[in-house]
Amino acid sequence: MTANGAPIPVLLMIDVEPCGFFVPRDRPDPWLGFERGVEVMAELRRSLEQRTGRAAHFTWLVRADPQIAEVYGDAAWGLSHYSSQLQALDAAGDQVGLHVHAYRWNASAGNWIEDYGDQAWVEHCVRLGFAAFESTRRCRPAAFSMGTDWSNQATMELAREMGVRWELSLIGGDDPRPLRFLTGQYTGDAPDCTDLPRHPYPAARDDFRRQAAATDDGVWIFPLSSYIAPLELSWKRRLYYRLLFRPIELRTRKFFLTDAPALLRPAIDEALNGARPYVTLSVRTEKFLQRRAIADIRDNLDHLVARAGADLAFATPGEALQILDATAVDRSTGALAR
Repeated sequence: MTANGAPIPVLLMIDVEPCGFFVPRDRPDPWLGFERGVEVMAELRRSLEQRTGRAAHFTWLVRADPQIAEVYGDAAWGLSHYSSQLQALDAAGDQVGLHVHAYRWNASAGNWIEDYGDQAWVEHCVRLGFAAFESTRRCRPAAFSMGTDWSNQATMELAREMGVRWELSLIGGDDPRPLRFLTGQYTGDAPDCTDLPRHPYPAARDDFRRQAAATDDGVWIFPLSSYIAPLELSWKRRLYYRLLFRPIELRTRKFFLTDAPALLRPAIDEALNGARPYVTLSVRTEKFLQRRAIADIRDNLDHLVARAGADLAFATPGEALQILDATAVDRSTGALAR
């Protein structure tokens, strides 16, 4: 239980997107991972509600950006093609929000580049995503996340302008570094989140990494639960590292439900033991097509429920703030009441 006797909120966030990142430009494949994920999460919802004794609500963040527009002919394709499924999730009490990546087609390379180094492009991607969401769902998204766990001050200001209430992109404790990954091209740097608060907080207007001195109708940031883990590698890359006697890099990593239970379980235990606990869990819809990933999802949720059971509430961001009494903020420091 939290310090005030309320349950521990758990935000289970699902990125709804194509099955892959640098997807073929000429293959508008259906989002089979989302189709399967709706079925899997419906089953898990019933189990979680039975075991916790509370309604279980999830947050679905749907991709809409220039890559979706180029591949599918419309940035709102996922929102419109799966409108009936999303409406059913609305009816179940879930939160449906927006997820935006900054992919730009690089004609000379014949592939995508995720271009966070060009702020004008990032803002174009965000505005296109919001327009797509509003045109299909007749409202602006209250919940929002950027791809690659990225943001910066200008993008956070834009999110505030667009009416975002709950920002779900950032990993607490993550250090600034160039965005280099093992596949694909990226520009820009990861944000400096080394001193990010470790609880939901209203972002100061002049620095999103700092708590506002007083709450207003602005953006609340939910720092993502994280732990130090080895860089996720394919088996070929792991073998390559071993042959070169090269140590695998450690990075701050958010809680992915598909992570190996042996790695994630200790991190979950530590999060539950915090002074004012809350937990975020993330999963990409493509993972629902993998048997091993679904098994890991079940194992990790089983461990979480076994540890806390009836003390848990699988909640939307708004519900989580209510549980944490997060509106009771010290007006001089912005700190959550404890």
